[in-house]
Amino acid sequence: MSASFQDNGTTATQLTPSSDTTHTPASVYKADLRGANFTGANMDGLDLRETQYSTATGLFQQVYLDYGGKKAPVSFDYPATQLGVTTGSITCPDGHDGPATCAPRSSLGHGTCRCCCSLEQLQWQRSR
Repeated sequence: MSASFQDNGTTATQLTPSSDTTHTPASVYKADLRGANFTGANMDGLDLRETQYSTATGLFQQVYLDYGGKKAPVSFDYPATQLGVTTGSITCPDGHDGPATCAPRSSLGHGTCRCCCSLEQLQWQRSR
């Protein structure tokens, strides 16, 4: 949560398939991306299947147990997730090809990415 994958100076973050013979896609499979910032990142080919993200600010609250069994509460605010450059090569959370845009799923501001390959698909998704 709230990770930053922004440019490093003038070099864009590359979340693209590997350059070896297998061309393995970069993946954030099932990751919690609420508050993550991918602004400027090249997300061409990134696997976003089953990820969570935020379309608005939110509050993360969780109580963990430390090694001694004592409660360790964690709480912080996070911003809306910012996607980088997406193309038809990205794999969206629902398993479809991209490009991806973030759309709200609930009044809490949490959602799932929608893959909007055409205006017709986008209009269909809005009418559901």
